[in-house]
Amino acid sequence: MEQEALQRVLKEAYLKQKLKNSSYSLRAFSRKLKMQPSAVSEIMKGQRRVSIKLATRIVGHLNLHPKDARRVLSLFADSPKVEDSAAQEELSHEIFSLISEWQHYAILSLVETQDFQNDVVWIAERLNLRKSEAKGAVERLIRLGLLKEEGQELKATGKAFRTSDGIHSAAVQHAHLASFELAKQVLETVDVEVRDFTSMTFATRADLLPEAKKLIREFYGKMNSLLENTSQPNEVYQMNIQLLPLTSVREVPSVSVPTSMPLAKRSADVEGEL
Repeated sequence: MEQEALQRVLKEAYLKQKLKNSSYSLRAFSRKLKMQPSAVSEIMKGQRRVSIKLATRIVGHLNLHPKDARRVLSLFADSPKVEDSAAQEELSHEIFSLISEWQHYAILSLVETQDFQNDVVWIAERLNLRKSEAKGAVERLIRLGLLKEEGQELKATGKAFRTSDGIHSAAVQHAHLASFELAKQVLETVDVEVRDFTSMTFATRADLLPEAKKLIREFYGKMNSLLENTSQPNEVYQMNIQLLPLTSVREVPSVSVPTSMPLAKRSADVEGEL
């Protein structure tokens, strides 16, 4: 049963990428899993049995929702049993949604604007959300202690907490994908005077990537000082920077990644290990 479940998850993940890009290959999928293509093929065909250790690695690289990952791994006879699983699963779902859905961070910023109204209809109109989306996001932020109601006012608490790599990396990947979709909408609907899209293409060396990432983080800090540390804010913006290879990368440079990441107002802006 557990082998069939893992095979199904692998096939669905591969076909999902194939539908997005018809040239997506099993070799590319195997690189994502950090496995040999022959091994991945044998597992998907049911020709190789997978241990709980390898299954955990595979599920981690697929960046599944924590609930889906646990559902697959729990089928293995030697999978570790987690106490209070229902409560932990609910918390994992809440945190996953917090990181992966852009409206949570937008609302945390929106409460800082000078004309903010503690009204889900107003929030929905300002962020182009459905009323149910705005209501659900506000309620989740309150449950997680990131927002609090004081009389008729809604305020950010400034609370920060930490989460595990498994939840964070999967959620961050979903957040990045959501940001791409959001950017496409903005590009088509928002006047150029109030947005900025730029890009450039160049040849470089892969070993310079760590230094490039460092410069990007420094740039984020400078933009934060310019745009966020201001009095009487009246709009909410999101800034995304993508530095991506257009060639098939032959060698991945070594980059240190923290074992866990802090969750704060802008944790989705911090790149996890994807």
